[in-house]
Amino acid sequence: MLSFISKGGVLAPYWVNTGSDVLLRHLLADGPSQIRSGVESLIQGEPIRSVINDKLAFPDLLASPINIWSFMLFSGYLKASDSQLTPEDLIEYELQIPNREVKTVYRTIIRSWIDNGPVKNERLELMLQALKENNVPIFQRVLNDFVVNTLSYYDTSGRDPEKVYQAFLLGMLVNRGAYEVSSNRESGLGRYDILLRPRDLSKQGVIMELKLYDPMFDKSVDSVLESALQQIEDKQYAATLQSAGVKDILKMAITFDGKQVWVKTVE
Repeated sequence: MLSFISKGGVLAPYWVNTGSDVLLRHLLADGPSQIRSGVESLIQGEPIRSVINDKLAFPDLLASPINIWSFMLFSGYLKASDSQLTPEDLIEYELQIPNREVKTVYRTIIRSWIDNGPVKNERLELMLQALKENNVPIFQRVLNDFVVNTLSYYDTSGRDPEKVYQAFLLGMLVNRGAYEVSSNRESGLGRYDILLRPRDLSKQGVIMELKLYDPMFDKSVDSVLESALQQIEDKQYAATLQSAGVKDILKMAITFDGKQVWVKTVE
């Protein structure tokens, strides 16, 4: 309340500015890939579940995801509820971001991975401009540059690389002024990967479907791209944008293999 009054009645984060988030940044960047995919779920309002280590020692923070989630809980960056006993007789909790103020910390950290990485922020603006203009060659080239130069923050060799790429793209797109960005929400007959709803409903909306290309099982990159575009149609992912009044909708397939990315679109 005193902070609110001292700032002339302007609402602004207070608790998150009373200390440093350097250690949290280190744990999110250097911890295992499931931590980053978990943070992406948390930002989207989806809880995660984890056992909590109440005998946590600082030298062991990076030893396991459980230790990182435990530190984040004890530090106030998460809240716990709905405890359940696991088959191993351990107590597992449902973890969520406690409030909007703390959520700003996660968003700021994700943005800093992009803005302060080896690739200049002007490249991001160029990529977003290419997206608005449906300039697929430029969008694909710049996105590939980002992946090659910046994805070292992430581990794409884990069990669910699609989640890694999804979190990476969301990190770049979140808080972009022209769009409301969401992911993994129900629309039509399924859940889309990423949806960009224009704040000006007369502008173009975008649906992104991500697919892993595996040369051992897939005929070609183009076949995977076509499969992703067909999924957008079959699952009617455009329904959310259409119900909001958006008529200009860009459907985008993004296929990846390690640090190589391919893009195909249809309007």
